Amino acid sequence: MSQVTTYSNLEELESVPYSSNSNYAASTVMFDAIATMSTAAINELITGRVDMKASNFNATQVDLKSPNAMRFAFAETYTKNMNVFATESIETLAKQKSVVVKTITEMAYRVENKNAITEKVVQMLHADKQSFKQSVEAVMNEIQVQHGSVFTKQMVEIVSKASVDAGFKTVNVVVKNSVPVITAVDANGRGIVSEIRTDNKTHVLDLVSETVGMTDGSCNDAIQAFSASLQKYGVKYSDANRKWTGGNCWLPNAKEVEQTIKSNGSKKELDRMRKLNTHTKNKN
Repeated sequence: MSQVTTYSNLEELESVPYSSNSNYAASTVMFDAIATMSTAAINELITGRVDMKASNFNATQVDLKSPNAMRFAFAETYTKNMNVFATESIETLAKQKSVVVKTITEMAYRVENKNAITEKVVQMLHADKQSFKQSVEAVMNEIQVQHGSVFTKQMVEIVSKASVDAGFKTVNVVVKNSVPVITAVDANGRGIVSEIRTDNKTHVLDLVSETVGMTDGSCNDAIQAFSASLQKYGVKYSDANRKWTGGNCWLPNAKEVEQTIKSNGSKKELDRMRKLNTHTKNKN
């Protein structure tokens, strides 16, 4: 029997060990870009009301919000900061740049490619009225895409660990059509196949996991152990929907794994019969 569980709308990860060698706080990258500018240039491009001290975002922070959650948080924070600067008697473009800078400093975005962020931040700070909106979109798109990549990679690590915790020690990760597929099996060919899916329009991330190679009703225990491990590693989601598919797998990737397991099982049985026949002939 196969069981499929969809963990809908991955919202947050906790207890995630960040490595300073692999990703960075976007706010720090932005400050580094601004630091290369002269004081006169900074005063010309943005207002002194923006605090130019290094971000308080901790590089060892142990929670990571999903790309979709960050989009909503950015919109709320941006609106709040627009209201803060609304009464300031400064030029409109400088006000808008100040709001963007302040908002990014208050967001816990994580990025991987510092140079790409720096280039777009500098372009945004030097943008005129005609190119400002486009330059802001370029900055935020780059930050959000990179943050999404960090989040997904962390999810792959957690799903791999949770699969091992559930008893499936052999883990393989591949990316098919931009979807990470994590396959974890034990010595008997039983396991869990997981996919981390991103909706291109809503940017919502879902985790879909299906058991394979289980015919004795153990799929329920396997999924429960897997889910418990996800929670242990701090994976938060809005809902988890389970369904039983009977004797056949539902996910195409799970079907492939199941077919491979059956094929390997048939080969092992054939080898066993050949050895048995050879042994019988020798005795005769």
